[in-house]
Amino acid sequence: MADYKDSLDFTRKLATTKLDCGLTLSELAGYDDIAMWWFARFDLIDLLLHMPDECDAYRPTELKFHSIVCSLPLWMFSFLNFCFDLTRKIFIKSILLFCRKNKIEAGLPRKKILFTAEDIRWRKMKDYETGESRKTDTFFDPLLNILKDDYTLIGTYPCVKYIYPFSSAMESLKILIDKAKNWDIQHLPFNVFWTAKIWLKEYRAARHFMKQWKLLAKDKKFRQLCNFKGTDVFDLISRQVKFYFLVLFPCAVKRIAISKIMFGKVRPDTVVLINEYGIFERALIIAAKQKGIPTIAIQHGNIQPWHQGYMYAKEDVSADGLVTSPYCPMPDRTAVYGSYFKKLLSTESAYPEDSLVITGQPRYDILSTLKEQFTAESILKEYNIPLNRKVILWTTQCIGMTEEENIANAKAFAAAFEQLDEVVLVIKQHPRERPEHLKILQKHLHLPKDNIVISPITADTLKLIHACDLMVTKFSTTAVEAIALDKALVLMNLTDEPDRIEYVKQGIAVGVYKPEDLAPVIRKIFNNETDMAEKRKEYIQRYLYRIDGQAASRVAGAIVDMLNNKN
Repeated sequence: MADYKDSLDFTRKLATTKLDCGLTLSELAGYDDIAMWWFARFDLIDLLLHMPDECDAYRPTELKFHSIVCSLPLWMFSFLNFCFDLTRKIFIKSILLFCRKNKIEAGLPRKKILFTAEDIRWRKMKDYETGESRKTDTFFDPLLNILKDDYTLIGTYPCVKYIYPFSSAMESLKILIDKAKNWDIQHLPFNVFWTAKIWLKEYRAARHFMKQWKLLAKDKKFRQLCNFKGTDVFDLISRQVKFYFLVLFPCAVKRIAISKIMFGKVRPDTVVLINEYGIFERALIIAAKQKGIPTIAIQHGNIQPWHQGYMYAKEDVSADGLVTSPYCPMPDRTAVYGSYFKKLLSTESAYPEDSLVITGQPRYDILSTLKEQFTAESILKEYNIPLNRKVILWTTQCIGMTEEENIANAKAFAAAFEQLDEVVLVIKQHPRERPEHLKILQKHLHLPKDNIVISPITADTLKLIHACDLMVTKFSTTAVEAIALDKALVLMNLTDEPDRIEYVKQGIAVGVYKPEDLAPVIRKIFNNETDMAEKRKEYIQRYLYRIDGQAASRVAGAIVDMLNNKN
């Protein structure tokens, strides 16, 4: 596997080196004074990061699809694209009409906040005070509850991004119906603002980028640059870059145009988003900047110095906030969890320091209520977990591991629990794990056993973390939740790969890298032979600011401040 620095250096050199045609690849990707290359950079780095050392046969599944799409004549692809966009709009309009949500609600004469309501965030959320569950946007919900009495809130997101896989397309339509029927927030699917004129704009962009690709494909200097760590990767890179020019860049032009139409009809006073390096989100930022609408992004995951979505060179970002070529489109403000992230983004990346505001993690506001409402004993009883024993919670990540690693992990726990007394293992599987993953656990843990409990896959993870004495994972975000809930943490990594998160180095977790070390490490922690507790306090202050139930209020304050200072 390639490392981040190699992948970043290769991508930067490929994009910025003057070619035989007299332009750089980034300049060839320019359109309407926008550097479209930024829509592709994340994906290309990601491709390289996943490339094995023996890359001759490296053919990711998506490349096959890309090759098929790029082999179509332009007129045919554009016609199919038109049919897809038109059919999708008809379906969306029909659903909204049926649910009586086909018009932009006038509402009260107050300021409007448009936010990105991702399909993946639409889930049931439990109110720990009332005990009731309801469907909502699980990321933005704490923020929406604070703002909805004083501002008009409107969610948007592309419905049915792609027709393949078909099951995902159908799920997206189901979520749209669910939101239209059951959400007290107005949701306007992004694609509903598509028009035939926008298709024509996309077609013209596709013709332009086809000419640019033909120029690039025969450029000898481009051919020479496609050497990665001493290996000729021209075939792989040229296929991917061809897809960017023929499909991705015209699609980005379309999304910028749709964003402008949407802004003209919705007339938001600000745009709030997450995943600001995504294709849809970058298009929103560009259109908002061009329309003079302020934007604020909210950190939604852990940011490391090798996160290609956040790390930029100083010359990549305009000090004046411009989105014109050659600059990368950036939000006006970014709410980050803690001082570490503010320093990282302003010093090692290129975010202007005054654009970063420390708020804490809004999702963790519920932790204060969780601790007030539930005791560990009540949670253990709820899930039929034996009482009066030390509880070890294992949050599995089977979907992100090989079968061999999953078997090795299960065997390590089976061996460890032969040596441990008065301890119970509670296993919380990842929600997307499949039946075959459960069979691996059952077989190699030799279940059933009275000291091992597999919780329901729908069990409340935060509750289980609150009830445990120690948590084990590899690199899941549940590790941060364990730290926030002041729990001892073990990172078990039985591969030759380095840890993806640096918690062991930071002293807030103990690492297990050999199966035989698991039981001794658990004993060491239960015997209070580590200093993790003090390190956790330091970590929370640096990385999460405060666990005080007020992070969403601080984000809301940053949004209101932007609205009040809007030019």
